[in-house]
Amino acid sequence: MAAFVLAVALTAALGTAVSAQLTLTELVNLGVAVTDQQRIEVTLHDLRMMAPLYAAVVAVGFLIALTTAGFMALLLPSFRRIVFLVAGAAAILTALYLMRELMGFQVLAGARTSFGLAMQVLCGAIGGYFFALIKRAA
Repeated sequence: MAAFVLAVALTAALGTAVSAQLTLTELVNLGVAVTDQQRIEVTLHDLRMMAPLYAAVVAVGFLIALTTAGFMALLLPSFRRIVFLVAGAAAILTALYLMRELMGFQVLAGARTSFGLAMQVLCGAIGGYFFALIKRAA
């Protein structure tokens, strides 16, 4: 259980921070001046306000994906870490796709571009891999 909670927290925190930075970069591209201090403040604000909501989305996705990956890892023990990495990535990709389809737009601003979506999927992959590392140690 601790491995799951830590993987969800890591993924949500990374995803939130990445989203904040990509959103600020888009503002800079529009000509808005953004200082390093503002980048830090926005990131900390998003970690407090958005990360808990994003963690709920990540938790639902990870519950399904990591449970499935656990069974697959039994069949493919040599590829255990890769199985969980792919499961984490798939969980985030699926969650973001479903949110976009249900809401009619991408709710997570930092995932509105192909690069932003790829970065969120990478955060999910990191979370899945982290889960595999911690769960193995437990």
